[in-house]
Amino acid sequence: RAAVEAAALDASATTFVPCDFEHESWLEKLVQAGFDKSQRAVFVWEGVTYYLEPAAVDATVALIKQCAPGSTVVFDFFTQELVEGRLIPLVASVLRRYGEPLKFGLGSEADERSAQTWANVHGLKLRECLKGGKKGARWGGVLSADVQ
Repeated sequence: RAAVEAAALDASATTFVPCDFEHESWLEKLVQAGFDKSQRAVFVWEGVTYYLEPAAVDATVALIKQCAPGSTVVFDFFTQELVEGRLIPLVASVLRRYGEPLKFGLGSEADERSAQTWANVHGLKLRECLKGGKKGARWGGVLSADVQ
């Protein structure tokens, strides 16, 4: 909220819904705040997945799948190689030291095959997988997938 206010953005039509993804049902919190899960929605899940345990990512996706068909989830991700510290050991080490260890990674490269496999396992229809920059395929990317 402070960032929105500092940027002088109009947030009059915005409802802020705080949630601890590892301990609370974010969908239940949204519904309590007026969200209608029978309507298509876009879930922008930016800067979150890699800090969650894989089980928390799976649980979040399971909740997204309770929303209307055609709803879309978009999230950024790191590869498993980066999360485990095999790609750039310093990144994982520094984040662990500061209490923000990387926990979730998707595939060994940010490629269509890894993204398709992930979407299939989770019962979603892959829209797109974008690699993170020129050399980003090894560290991560952005994935979008639809509820069927």
